[in-house]
Amino acid sequence: MTLLEIEAFLAVVKYGNISLAAKELYITQPTLSKRIKIMENELGYSLIKRQKGLRTVQLTPEGKKFLIIADKWKGLWKETNEIFSVVQKPKLLVSAVESVSLYLFPKVLQEFLRQNYNLKVAYQHSPSAYTYMESGLLDLAFIEEPKYSKHIHATPAFSEPFVVVSCCKIAEGDTVSVDDLPPEYEIHVSWNPEFESWHSKFFDEKISPLIILSQDSLIPYVLEGKAWGIVPYSTGINLNKQGFHIYRLLGGPPDRFIYYLVHGYEKNKLIPYFLSLLDQELRTYSEIISFL
Repeated sequence: MTLLEIEAFLAVVKYGNISLAAKELYITQPTLSKRIKIMENELGYSLIKRQKGLRTVQLTPEGKKFLIIADKWKGLWKETNEIFSVVQKPKLLVSAVESVSLYLFPKVLQEFLRQNYNLKVAYQHSPSAYTYMESGLLDLAFIEEPKYSKHIHATPAFSEPFVVVSCCKIAEGDTVSVDDLPPEYEIHVSWNPEFESWHSKFFDEKISPLIILSQDSLIPYVLEGKAWGIVPYSTGINLNKQGFHIYRLLGGPPDRFIYYLVHGYEKNKLIPYFLSLLDQELRTYSEIISFL
């Protein structure tokens, strides 16, 4: 029994028709039928009911039981063939808060993958990142709010100021004050507790923002007309490249700090290389302070 025969059987089940299954596998109908017959001869029982008038394929009782085995067989075959690539290519599992992965990771990931390494990148909020790290599902995570953990170490990665972005020009020069920002047109993102504390002091909570976002990746899609928002510097620079205005904010919120998490025990040997690539990217931004 070969993979071709297993795939033939699974295709017939999936599409419910031998002709359609053969078409999807780019083989002839007689070839597909032959593969199914070979399997049945080896197994010693029929997998498919062969009755005139049946428009769709129906499995025999034995065929239904074999379907479960066929799925497992194909999965095991895939895992077996992945062993070589996994052994040969080191792998790094990374997560980050959305703004970091969206605006600071692209060039880092491109260069990392040029070295023929395997990489998995996920988006995780700070609390869930700790859970994934402690479960061994991540090697490296970038977060905003560190907490105590016996086995996970948090180290400052970089800091950056907040800036104002807008679709239309809202002030002369490259600086604005809170007085220049009409609260009813704010695109509000709750970046961190320090940001929210600052925001509550300078903006009237009785006036609702234009929109409140939990996903900062949506900012460029709603930043139109008189709308404005306060974003990290790296986000602002990238939005500026898309045609949006960017302003320094007088008396703005405390700088945002991003930390990276690693395991306290033996670490993935690719972590220093990834951090070095990120450090190079951070140093291309004049207002970002890298601690890497």
